[in-house]
Amino acid sequence: LLKANEEVFALRAPLTADGRTYPPGTFYIRAKGSTRRALDGIATDLGLSFTGTRERPSDAMRLRPARVGLWDQYGGSMDAGWARWILEQFEFPFERVFAPELDAGNLNRRFDVLVFVGGGIPGGGGGGAAPPTDIPAEYQGQLGRVSADQTIPQLRAFVENGGTVIAIGSSAANLAEHFRLPIADHLGENGESLPRTKFYTPGSVLSARFDRSHPITYGMADYTDVFFDDSPVFRLGPGAGAAGVKAI
Repeated sequence: LLKANEEVFALRAPLTADGRTYPPGTFYIRAKGSTRRALDGIATDLGLSFTGTRERPSDAMRLRPARVGLWDQYGGSMDAGWARWILEQFEFPFERVFAPELDAGNLNRRFDVLVFVGGGIPGGGGGGAAPPTDIPAEYQGQLGRVSADQTIPQLRAFVENGGTVIAIGSSAANLAEHFRLPIADHLGENGESLPRTKFYTPGSVLSARFDRSHPITYGMADYTDVFFDDSPVFRLGPGAGAAGVKAI
């Protein structure tokens, strides 16, 4: 719909139409001359249903396409490959972005969102091993690693200028450390990670409770299954609320 320049919104408050109440996060499409044809095609191709209504939401959030950059590295990243597959399956346009482009800065000019999968952001001051030198010219722009001294300041500037960073797995833990966010390891004791005798959860499906009032969680159930695989788990530290840090 966005590709077809239709006007799409997400409800912020429940909307009742024809005796049914639709929760926050439900998509609302404002009708134009081209809308019916677009909806018919989507209904046929994807099996989705649409309800016509004369009710207009009093408070809705206009959706716009986001310019997405997905971190990757020379030689590829398995996690980045899976993220690429998911973005492609759901038809989200995106660009792969490599360390030299991140280090160059001015990221808000090109992107609204940057995605870092596990392994994308190193901990401490490390940036990985030195890149190889015998690489064909067309791949030279992919060389290098995210580093604390060059890349992290550019990511901080990107966020402070309104950009969004989505960090997953180890990248989430490391970015929180670089940004000095008021969070701590929930699976720790006296500054050390819990031993396996106290916490052992190999690749498992766990149930998580979501705050469905937040736009990020629109469309989720109150309790939703998530996959846990040696994932970081955080607790909020002192001053988290004042700093705008919250769990969803």
